[in-house]
Amino acid sequence: MEERNLSKISNLSNLPNGKARRGEKTLQHLLDTGLEAFARYGPEGVSTRHLAKMAGVNSAAIQYYFGSKEGYYLAVVQHLLQTRAAPVLELVADIAQRLERSGRSQTETNLLLSELIQRLAKTVLLYPAARYFASISSREHLHPTKAYELIYPVVERLHRLVSELVAAVLGIAPDSPEAIVRAHGLLGQVMLFRIGATTLCRRLQWDSISEAQAEWIASVLAEMACRSLGLAPPAHQQAGKPLPDRHSAVLIEHPLEKERCSQPEGSSSHPCAGKDPML
Repeated sequence: MEERNLSKISNLSNLPNGKARRGEKTLQHLLDTGLEAFARYGPEGVSTRHLAKMAGVNSAAIQYYFGSKEGYYLAVVQHLLQTRAAPVLELVADIAQRLERSGRSQTETNLLLSELIQRLAKTVLLYPAARYFASISSREHLHPTKAYELIYPVVERLHRLVSELVAAVLGIAPDSPEAIVRAHGLLGQVMLFRIGATTLCRRLQWDSISEAQAEWIASVLAEMACRSLGLAPPAHQQAGKPLPDRHSAVLIEHPLEKERCSQPEGSSSHPCAGKDPML
C-alpha cells in the first residue's frame, strides 16, 4: 500500500482556506477517488454527480471542498504531484547532484545518462502511481488545461536534466534546439512504454509486466539511448541479454487491482481486452 502524505493536504493551494483541516478524512477520500476517476475518464468524461457517486458523497461535498468540478480536478492533480511524484523527483535530484560532483566528465556523464533512462523506465513501468501520472499528463499534453501549469514544472526538471546530459555527451549547449529535441525523443521512448503498455503486452502475450521483465525492458531502452548518441552502452546493457520468461517472476500489480485475467488470451471476454493491463 502506498504511503499517504497527509501533511501535504493542507498545502493544496486549490482548496479554500481552512477546509483542508476540517474533515481531512473525507478530503483524503475525495482526492483518492478523484485521482482514479480523472485518470480513467478525464475531466470532461465524468460529471460532478458521477464523481460524487464514486466517492460515496453528495454533490454538495465537492462544491464545499473544491468549489467546482474544475477546482476538484486541479486539487487532484496537485495532490498527485505532491504525494506521488517523489520517486521521479528523487531520481532527478540524485543524477543532477552526481553530474555536478563529477565535473561533467565524459565517462561519468555517459554512465549517468544510461542509468537515468534505465531507472526512469523501471519507475514508469512498476511504480503504481505512474499509471495516474501517465494518463493525466498525456491528456494534458494533448489538450492543455489549467492543470498543465501544475504538471509542467515537474516535467521541466526531468527534461532539463536529460538535455544537460545529452549536451555534455555531444559537446553542445544544453539549451540548444538539438539537445532539447534529442532529450524529448529519449523521454518519449520511455513514456511510450507506459502509455502503450496495452500494445506491448498484447504483442508479447503478457497479462502484465513483472519486475524482471521491466528490468530487461529498461536495459534495452538504456542501450538504445546510448546508441542514439553514438555511445557504446555499458557492458551489462549490451544486446543479446535474454528476455526473462513471463512465468518466472512475480507480477507487479496495483494494490487496488481486483480483476484478474482468467479467460483465455485473445478471447473477446478476456477482462484485459481493450484496456491497459496496468491501469
